[in-house]
Amino acid sequence: MAEIKNLFMQQKKFSIREKTGKEETVVVNFVADGFEIEIFAQNIPTRQQLGYRHLVIEHELLNQYGEVFRQQVVALKEQGYKTEAAFARLLKLEGNPYQALLRFEVGISKQSI
Repeated sequence: MAEIKNLFMQQKKFSIREKTGKEETVVVNFVADGFEIEIFAQNIPTRQQLGYRHLVIEHELLNQYGEVFRQQVVALKEQGYKTEAAFARLLKLEGNPYQALLRFEVGISKQSI
C-alpha cells in the first residue's frame, strides 16, 4: 500500500480505499493525463478477482449486444456513469450493479475466465 501511495498520491483526485469482508480489497482512484484510473486489487488469483470477472462479463456482453449497445455504454460513461452502472442501466438490472453483473457469469464459459 505504501508503494501505491508513493507512486500515485500526487495525482489529481487521488483516493485509496480498503474493504474488508469475504475478500480483502484495495481500490485506488486518480486522474492522470485527463484519464480516470482505477486500480482494483484483491489477495486472490487474478482470474478470481471481481475486477477481472467484471471485465470478462462486460466483454462478452459487448460481443453479444453489438456496436449500438457499446455506443450506449460509452454515452452513459460520458454522462458520468461508472462502467458497471452503465451496463446495469442498459440491461435494466436492479440493485447493486457490481453484484448484478456477476449474474451473467453463469452463461460465460469457464475457459474465458
